[in-house]
Amino acid sequence: MSAALDTPAPADPSGPGPPRQETSVSVIIPLGRDADQAETCLRSVLSQGFATAFEVILAAEGDNPIADRLERDFPPVRVVRCPSGAGPGGARNAGIDQAEGKYLAFIDADCIARRDWLARIASACRANGGGPVCGWVESSGRWIGLACDLAERGVGRPNRPIEIREIWGANMCVSTRALGAARFAEGLDGAEEICLLASMRPGTRVMLDPSVAVLRLRRLTFSQALRRIHELGRRAAIVRRHLAMPGLSFARHRWLLPLLPISRLGVTAWRVSRCGVRQMLAFAVLWPLVLCHLLWYTAGFAEGAFGQQARRHADLGHQVRGGTVL
Repeated sequence: MSAALDTPAPADPSGPGPPRQETSVSVIIPLGRDADQAETCLRSVLSQGFATAFEVILAAEGDNPIADRLERDFPPVRVVRCPSGAGPGGARNAGIDQAEGKYLAFIDADCIARRDWLARIASACRANGGGPVCGWVESSGRWIGLACDLAERGVGRPNRPIEIREIWGANMCVSTRALGAARFAEGLDGAEEICLLASMRPGTRVMLDPSVAVLRLRRLTFSQALRRIHELGRRAAIVRRHLAMPGLSFARHRWLLPLLPISRLGVTAWRVSRCGVRQMLAFAVLWPLVLCHLLWYTAGFAEGAFGQQARRHADLGHQVRGGTVL
């Protein structure tokens, strides 16, 4: 069901009534079982000041009572489901398969969007020829959240739109034409976007627009941040071990692993240096904390590259290159 925020013209009583307005954008929100902020997220999305009709799809894993309640409380929202254990990637895929819009916008259930978010990200996507555009995801946690973000993304918030080599599903828009048959990986939370980009057409241009921002409401403690970055490292290694992409050497040669945290820290410092004085000063203060996160990332990476998990996903490369759901 579409949620149009513009006021329709009065119907002509002598005619058959106005035609149904075509849905231009489908907003897809993956919902896990721990999405305590999902209602706040939905309210922010439904209050968007967008000039044309858009639909909101809540993509839930398995039998989710939170999704059932939100479907009752928010009639404009359409709920679709994917099997339990499919992760955010599987939930997003279920939303993609049911979407009616020409453009697909993604936001996580623990984020809130400003009133102009949808208009900005859809406009940026059109300017990129329909190719993927990611917006910035601001962390609620002051220092721990910022350090975790720097370790995970390897880039500070730039002053202007820049081209990047990854996709951030928490705040993103892409046209259905550019997406094609590409899909997120399922069951690999934290690495599902890597597989999406790998399965898109070669040469796909991904832009990061820092003016299109959402706020992540979930605050991480230090121990939670370390567990998260460890898991991200593990799953990133599983993907890289089977796909020809940057980081492959670290995933196949154990003796290179001690160089991984230093390498990532250096690349992050170089990228942050291009993002302005404020970002450089923040990095100068936070780099020991960022390095700590990267050491845990490397520990997870080693587990994913050389542990039992690596062999479980031996067919990953074939599935991604085939453009199928993992």
